[in-house]
Amino acid sequence: MARTVNERDHAARRDAILTAAYRLIATKGYQQMTVQDLLDDLAISKGAFYHYFDSKPALLDAFIDRVIRKYESQLAPVAGSDEPPLERLRQAFVVLAGARVCDRAFMAALRVLHSDDNAVVMQRSRAAGIARFGPLLAPILREGAATGVFRVERPEAVAAALVTIVQDLVDATGRLLLDDADWPAVDAMVSVYTEIVERTLGVTSGSIEMLDRRLLEQWVEEHRGQQ
Repeated sequence: MARTVNERDHAARRDAILTAAYRLIATKGYQQMTVQDLLDDLAISKGAFYHYFDSKPALLDAFIDRVIRKYESQLAPVAGSDEPPLERLRQAFVVLAGARVCDRAFMAALRVLHSDDNAVVMQRSRAAGIARFGPLLAPILREGAATGVFRVERPEAVAAALVTIVQDLVDATGRLLLDDADWPAVDAMVSVYTEIVERTLGVTSGSIEMLDRRLLEQWVEEHRGQQ
């Protein structure tokens, strides 16, 4: 019984370090963040930090893994549900695109997240997303292709491409917000990415909705009002 409590305590302390790391990455940037910043933020010793992480790069790996697992936990039930392939794919896009685009905390940190100080974070996050989200989308595409819903010949490759498109959509939306773009500009950009996905899958126009546009429009207008 004591072992279980210790493991839980260990996981909680490790998670606290990762939470502090996210805070610093979102405000200072990964390159500017130091291990000492984390020690000061959490009031812990250097030995305590190195008990959980061998190095700052090891912390980054764990940080990215936690972010990816968050979306995996939401995506896996969608991918494995009994819904028709097209509906499952729509829901998957809501998880992968809509959840981040409409996440106010995420969008508020965009300027720092897109800075050179976080280039390695963004690059490695994208690679991890393709590697781990693609295999969850591939069975949906395979089933849809087998039933004639999608016209794709290589489901695994197309799944990886779709994850990349979603990542580009999130980045493009973020950059427009940073440039204080109005809703028509954001809506037009979302439409372009949606059309790319629909053509890639061979479905009719209007079949795919990658995120909640009404919620996004509200966020864009509020964001511009705060500038």
